[in-house]
Amino acid sequence: MIADNHMSHPEDEFVYHSEKPRFLAHFTETEEGIEFEIVDDIDNMLLYYDNDEDKVDELMDTLEDWWEAFNEWVEEEESEEQ
Repeated sequence: MIADNHMSHPEDEFVYHSEKPRFLAHFTETEEGIEFEIVDDIDNMLLYYDNDEDKVDELMDTLEDWWEAFNEWVEEEESEEQ
């Protein structure tokens, strides 16, 4: 789920991962590409994956792929409306 917080972060976007492991991530775009910072690790991803950092990295890679696909879809929808 993509969420905005217009009160405290009006220009920022967040992603809430609602399936276990649940977390809230802050989206930023850097010169190197997109980046997600975990701001609330609800289910403690490392514990959830038995301290397997590769699985956490894989989940974050999947999140980045999803984010890019979602934004491509949004751009296509906006161009069709014009």
